[in-house]
Amino acid sequence: MKQFHRLSSLAIAAFVAGACADTPTTPTDDASLTSAPDFAKVSVSDEAGLQAALAEASGSSHIRKVELDGDVALTAPLTYDSDLPLFIDGNGNTITGPNLAPGSDKGIPSGADALVLLGGGNVHLEDLTIRGARGNGVFMDVGSEARGMVRVSFDGVTLADNGLSGFWME
Repeated sequence: MKQFHRLSSLAIAAFVAGACADTPTTPTDDASLTSAPDFAKVSVSDEAGLQAALAEASGSSHIRKVELDGDVALTAPLTYDSDLPLFIDGNGNTITGPNLAPGSDKGIPSGADALVLLGGGNVHLEDLTIRGARGNGVFMDVGSEARGMVRVSFDGVTLADNGLSGFWME
């Protein structure tokens, strides 16, 4: 049975990690997620370019926006590991896979998620389809050290035909 989920509201999920804290670990201003006029953006159209852009953004406070210029087929999960905010604008494109062969419990191997978000940074995904991952379409682990509020927002995002969940947060 195929699963199809359309996530259309700007703020679909918010998560409070750990005990309440006086200050969040990342900016909670929604504008930091949906606009980045003072920050650089990078445009990519393939898996290597997308992973390189995510790696650069995770270590750089000036790159906050990644735009897709075409569909991207994955052979391995994309990883973003940072507490800095990230905005991915799909421009109507699709990220597909990775569709890895079974190799662990329940036939879902580790590393079969399409987009892996680590570190607890705010994330906004827009105008993007993520489908065909053997695991989760988007997996987010805020970590046990995170405090405060982490914002995750989807606008015009479709998560479909993924093996486990469209979006999973721990």
